[in-house]
Amino acid sequence: MSCAHLKQGHFYCQGVDKFHYVTDEHARTTRMEVDGHMEPLAEGEKGVRSAHTQSKVKALGDDLPGEHNGGHGAGTQFHGPPEKINVVAMLKEVNQNFPDSGFNSYLKLEQQIAKDPGNYKGFAVDFDYRDPVGPELTKTEQVPTEFKATWTDAEGVPQNAPFVNHH
Repeated sequence: MSCAHLKQGHFYCQGVDKFHYVTDEHARTTRMEVDGHMEPLAEGEKGVRSAHTQSKVKALGDDLPGEHNGGHGAGTQFHGPPEKINVVAMLKEVNQNFPDSGFNSYLKLEQQIAKDPGNYKGFAVDFDYRDPVGPELTKTEQVPTEFKATWTDAEGVPQNAPFVNHH
């Protein structure tokens, strides 16, 4: 399946049905969920990235304060697909790890997941966006304002991590 032309309000599967995505009426990814838990790549195995997709998605944040990256919902280190449906514009401070930035780091969460994947069952991320002002989305309306990761830990306790994605 090509994710180049996402359809409005659809449900997509990627990675042998491992990753599931939901889009809204504007074809923006609003939810990414994982069957089971995020499984890190085997040692020596390389994930697939698309620099082209990441740069196009990164550019959606050009009119907003701060520097943006094309960040993966399901990271490459977990077999996350390189397609647009799995990549959103994230503030650099959110996508990477800048401890004194005042932003929660999604990369830091991914690193914690890689150390103990069984402690992150039913991992999902919900993305929130600005409301569109017209029939055609602007670039900034395609950038999540915030997102929240949720999962169940090894003891069966629901957990979450919120990420503010704007200055």
